[in-house]
Amino acid sequence: MRRIGVFFALACAAGGVPGCGWKMVDAPIRVRGQVIDADTKAPVEGAYIDIADDREKLDIRLHTAVRTDSNGAFDTTFVYAYERWAWLGIPVWWLSTAPERIYVEVTGNGYRPRVTNIDYRAALTGGEKEPPPVTFDPIAIHRSSPPRKSAPPRDEP
Repeated sequence: MRRIGVFFALACAAGGVPGCGWKMVDAPIRVRGQVIDADTKAPVEGAYIDIADDREKLDIRLHTAVRTDSNGAFDTTFVYAYERWAWLGIPVWWLSTAPERIYVEVTGNGYRPRVTNIDYRAALTGGEKEPPPVTFDPIAIHRSSPPRKSAPPRDEP
């Protein structure tokens, strides 16, 4: 029990030293893909793309102004934020530096919103400074069906 107290005291003292304590760090993750019409398989131009991780869970508001181009493609960078413990500016212990899953929400004019996800396995090989991009399979979205008009009432004799 005494060791826990000493460790806690050292941790609290380190929090008061400049360069020590919890720090938020951003890690860029490149995400790309294509949005297509589910029926015609044609690319959907101008669809909005929102990207999130497990912590954000796509809280039904756009975080980005990313839109698909004339080929229905998008290529953007998702900034993943995580915490790490630093001692005099040197990272000592940190939480996960990569999300487990990346979510993409697609909303387009005249289309129903669609959320899809992909497991993220970040692996640096060799001298790379950032992991390879996450590439989604084509994301098919469905057109919104127009509201049905009810038949006019019949005059009965």
